[in-house]
Amino acid sequence: LIFTYHTNLLTTPTSQLTDSEDVALAQNVKNIISYHQQSTSSSSSSSSSSSSSTPQVRFLTDEQCIQSIRTALGPQTNLTTYFADEKHGMYKADMCRGAALHETGGLYFDIDVEARMSLWD
Repeated sequence: LIFTYHTNLLTTPTSQLTDSEDVALAQNVKNIISYHQQSTSSSSSSSSSSSSSTPQVRFLTDEQCIQSIRTALGPQTNLTTYFADEKHGMYKADMCRGAALHETGGLYFDIDVEARMSLWD
């Protein structure tokens, strides 16, 4: 699971979050992780897989996104300037997500996509 936001909503105490939207987003992130832990647990309990029931989670702040972009595209890339100047979070997330997926591999789906079949069969 990869999350991007200007503040790490997993490690920042709720009392230090700046507004009610951040508090709601932090709770949503925790709910998503919990859902995937339950999903992984139930799927691994019916198989002989020895995989952990805890999903791998990366939470990338703006600074970590810039580092990920540099890792993916090289230290002189102009994309870091575009990322830093971008005011819309959804566009910043797209840039960061692409770099993070380039680093680690994986699949990306918007939260509103419902899988109709297993991706692993």
